[in-house]
This record gives sequence, structure tokens and C-alpha cells, in this order.
Amino acid sequence: MKKRIAVLTAAVMLLTVIVSASALAEQDIRIKVNGEWVVTDQAPFIENDRTLVPVRGIFEKLGAEVKWKQQEQLAEITAENMSVLLNLGQDTATIIRDRSPEPLTETIQLEVPARLVGDRIFLPVRFVVETLGGEIGWDGLGRVVNIMTPDLQPVGYQVVSPQQIYEDEDLYSWYESNRKTKGFHIISADGETYVLVSAGEKPTGGYSLDVRGVYLEESQTLLVKADVNSPAPDMMVIQVLTYPGLLIRIDKEGSFEVKGELKLTK
Repeated sequence: MKKRIAVLTAAVMLLTVIVSASALAEQDIRIKVNGEWVVTDQAPFIENDRTLVPVRGIFEKLGAEVKWKQQEQLAEITAENMSVLLNLGQDTATIIRDRSPEPLTETIQLEVPARLVGDRIFLPVRFVVETLGGEIGWDGLGRVVNIMTPDLQPVGYQVVSPQQIYEDEDLYSWYESNRKTKGFHIISADGETYVLVSAGEKPTGGYSLDVRGVYLEESQTLLVKADVNSPAPDMMVIQVLTYPGLLIRIDKEGSFEVKGELKLTK
């Protein structure tokens, strides 16, 4: 008798777990931005293990302006020094970064294209949030997407070529001394601040760097976010050691320390 009761109890517990898991799987995905719930009139959904969310309300909380161009079937998300363009149904996105002396345009492959559901545009949340400089986490138990935007003040900057600083002996010597050392290097010269982002030693040519943004994290600390772009698989490259780097001049006066995030992209 006791054995039958034990078996029945185990079966009930197993059924409860199965029912709970099934109910959890059917629960709508919810969104938090900086700890606050974001209510949307259409629920986010998962496609190919990627979460797609409605544009309005969410990305605007990240400080981005969202425009929909009906004729081109194009979603344009504009933030500080950057625009992200996504066409419905296409598996690529175009990122335009405002750089001196001319904008930098790159095409990024998406694992999930933008979708039109009802009359709402849905975009892959991780790609857009991280492109805009935010961070994203997934609470699988509660089915919650947690989006965090750093409390950072964007700082303007300009890309500077080594030739532009060649005549400044001290500045150019600093550049030559650090360009092969991976990391973020900073110097003040003649009242201006320069940051050198170095990717370190690479086995071939074809590598490049792209600064995603510069921010004032604290009163005297600059945070530089940068990507190291690997050569494309079909790119013809020189088989020689290279030291990709990017030099920028900060549009802000003061004495700063620097730290950075260097991300390898493929």
C-alpha cells in the first residue's frame, strides 16, 4: 500500500512539473529596460533562438529615434553618431557611423531578419541593443529580456591619421611606442587628448578597427568601445605580421584616464 502511495505521489509531482514547464513555455516574453517594465501591445517572440521585439517604446527608451519608411520598407534607428538601417525580410543590417572626415558604412549579417507582425515592426533585440552600446540578459525562468543602458555621457571624437601628427615629434614618438601594444593608450598634447586603440599583433593583413563610441564614464575616465574586424573569408590578404590600430582625438578638454572594450567581430 505504501509503495502504491509513493508511486502515485511521484507521478503527481512529475505531472505538476510537466504542466508547469508547459505553462512557462506559453508565457509571453516580457521586457525590462533599466529595471522598468516596458508594456507593448504585441508580445515579443522567439525565432531561431533569437528574441524579436516591437520597435516602438523599447528602443526609444535606449535614447534612439525610430523611423519607419513605408515606401522602402525600411526601419531606421538613429542614436548618437550612428544610424542602423534594417529592411523587412532581409538578413542584413546597415550601420552608418558618423566619422571624420566621412561616414563609415558597414553591412552586418543578421541571424534573424526584421519582421512585420500585424502593423508592428519586430527587430532582433540583441543585435540592436548591443549596437547602440547597451547590454542585454535573458532570464529563461521568467522569460524576461533585461536591457541595461550604461549611465554614460557620449563624447565626440575624430579619427586622426598618423600622417596628421607626424610633425609633432613627441606625439608621433608616443604613437610609434604604443601602436604594437594591444589595448587603449592615452596622451594629452598641446591641450588636446588622443587615444590610440591597438589590436596587437595579427598574422595577416585585412584586419581593421572601428570605434563604436566614446563615453565619459566618470568625471575623469573615458570609456572607449571598439571592434576588431577580421578579414572576410574570401578576402585576399598579405601573409605578414600586422598591427591594426586607430587613433582618435577627443572633443573634450581635461585630463583623463582611459579604459576600453575591444570586441573581435567576424
